[in-house]
Amino acid sequence: MEDAYKSKFYKLWIAIVMCVFVLAGLSYAYFTADIPSNVIDVDGRASEFEIDLITEEDGYIYVSGMMLIYEEDVEEKAAKSKFRIVTGNTAYPMTYSISFVDLYVSNNLQSYDFKWSLRCLNDPTKNVDGTFRYANQSTFLLNNNLIIEPNSTDQFELLIWIQESGVNQLELLDGQFWGKISVTASMRYQNP
Repeated sequence: MEDAYKSKFYKLWIAIVMCVFVLAGLSYAYFTADIPSNVIDVDGRASEFEIDLITEEDGYIYVSGMMLIYEEDVEEKAAKSKFRIVTGNTAYPMTYSISFVDLYVSNNLQSYDFKWSLRCLNDPTKNVDGTFRYANQSTFLLNNNLIIEPNSTDQFELLIWIQESGVNQLELLDGQFWGKISVTASMRYQNP
């Protein structure tokens, strides 16, 4: 008789503990989903958040054996790579940044004369230029806080070259460079 009583007691105790855990989990889910602020940031891919990076060569850009290029010849002779940022049928615009990841720039190319130009072919206000002088980390930001509307495409062309400066630059000709284009995006919208 005493064993039957203990068995019922343990079963009741386990049922009560399970109910407490279920209620705690439901309460946690409710309160974390109920965001008190009026602005929400969403990072990643969800059913209402869709952005794709479409690149050549799996997003990698390899450059070696470069020659010195005069400024007026950049358009014709610089190394080029094209890619697109495409959004889906999202409810709100997105903000995104473009970076190099898995970046390698040999020491001799970390120079003001080793240059890049990121050009948005459909929106020139997103164009930026720079140098690889301080590109000594594996990640290198090219442009940030860009905005793209739903169901849109931003087409980019990235140019990379060594600028002829009129001084001895032979040490730059034996450098290596590679990197992968990466996009980080977030969507901002107002709660009703």
